[in-house]
Amino acid sequence: MLFRSTANAQLQVVVMIEDAASVAGLEFSLVYPGDVLAVVDPTTHTGGDFLGAPVVNHNADPAGLSSGMRRIDVALAAAEASGVTGATVITVSFPLRCDEFAGAWPAGRDVSIQLLDTVAWGIGAGGLPETIAITSVDGSFLINCTTVPVESIGLSMLKAHFSPNGEGRR
Repeated sequence: MLFRSTANAQLQVVVMIEDAASVAGLEFSLVYPGDVLAVVDPTTHTGGDFLGAPVVNHNADPAGLSSGMRRIDVALAAAEASGVTGATVITVSFPLRCDEFAGAWPAGRDVSIQLLDTVAWGIGAGGLPETIAITSVDGSFLINCTTVPVESIGLSMLKAHFSPNGEGRR
């Protein structure tokens, strides 16, 4: 995974694949903390140059995940193996607005994005799918915003927390 921030306040998570010449299908889930990323605006995606357009569920069932975690399911397949050694699979964009993020001032907050349930397959004997071993690599980055958690309403909480003696200013 590669992380980058764009000028229009988007965090882009780029999922890439390497050593993929024999891969004809790929499925995985992108798991992220919903209280930090995409808290109001939905995530969006752009398909990469691997096997064609992915099928993406931005609101996949979070069953089995820790509280507050969200899941995006991605699947793509082709009738033939890709024949390429590496490619971009998908870029998922998260809206970034610091006023809605839990920032853990002043150091910032580490955010982890996981790839779960990764499965790859190739074309086996008789043209049937054959599972291929795949190693996924999770990613993490630091959000450094001077903010309060999403659950806290307004900036008054921030003022109260960081003013002298812990008293809010009016």
